[in-house]
Amino acid sequence: MENQSKHLRVVVVRDGEEKANMTFPIYTLNIIDTLMPESVIESLSHRNIHLPKMINEIKEGGFQPQTLFEHLEESKSYKVWIE
Repeated sequence: MENQSKHLRVVVVRDGEEKANMTFPIYTLNIIDTLMPESVIESLSHRNIHLPKMINEIKEGGFQPQTLFEHLEESKSYKVWIE
């Protein structure tokens, strides 16, 4: 597939300053929950964002580039996407 994502991207901003800008191979999507703080996973669950379901949908959709989620937690924000 020509538009298939090859990377998982994660950006973390704290107090308006970028603290992390990471690029992982796309297969890292399978273990994304092990890379995230528990507080983020719980917050996503409360927002009805379930990572296993999301990962299955991404796989079924051919790994099309997309934003997985954006999360704001006090003075910290996370953006996770595939490209």
